[in-house]
Amino acid sequence: MHAVVIEVQIERPEEASAFVQSNGVPQVKQAPGFVREIWTQFKQGTGRSILVFESEDHANPAAEAIQAGEYSTGKPVGPAGITLVSAEAWEIDAEA
Repeated sequence: MHAVVIEVQIERPEEASAFVQSNGVPQVKQAPGFVREIWTQFKQGTGRSILVFESEDHANPAAEAIQAGEYSTGKPVGPAGITLVSAEAWEIDAEA
């Protein structure tokens, strides 16, 4: 399995959380090879999430799409002010 680790800057945490629930969750569930995603609580202007995919062949295109702006423009998104910092694909070594 592989994961895409994402870091974002958050301008308004409560609005960002609502935006992720209403827009991010439904969108990412449709990604090919998607298994699950974990969003961390937005703290001190930063948010992180981990998207788990069945394979590298699914994770790499997702990371590239996120970086290219298909899921985020690299500028504040919507009323929540979410800005992409990074999105990288990693191999999962272990899971508990």
